[in-house]
Amino acid sequence: RLSSANPKPVVGGRLSLWGNATTGTMMGVQGLVDQMKAWLASGEVSVDASSADGYSLFPVHAWTHTVGDVVTAATMLEATGDFEVVTPSSLMAAIIANVKSKSDA
Repeated sequence: RLSSANPKPVVGGRLSLWGNATTGTMMGVQGLVDQMKAWLASGEVSVDASSADGYSLFPVHAWTHTVGDVVTAATMLEATGDFEVVTPSSLMAAIIANVKSKSDA
């Protein structure tokens, strides 16, 4: 989720890669990918770079998931053609460049 601590954006996790659940907010790889695809279809997330709903961050629980799980989730999301996986610094740069804060509107 995206909010602002004027003038800086604050990004929190939309979902987390934590455990192996397929529902809720702490999910396994397949659950996370399926939920993001469902949210995109319903309009809860967007592919619009100027919308805060166009950005997601996923915290990863290091005891239940490996780097391989992160790579698998990233590959599965990118394979849909609707999601781009970037580094946290690239994510923040894109948010700052593209999303207007409420104070800018």
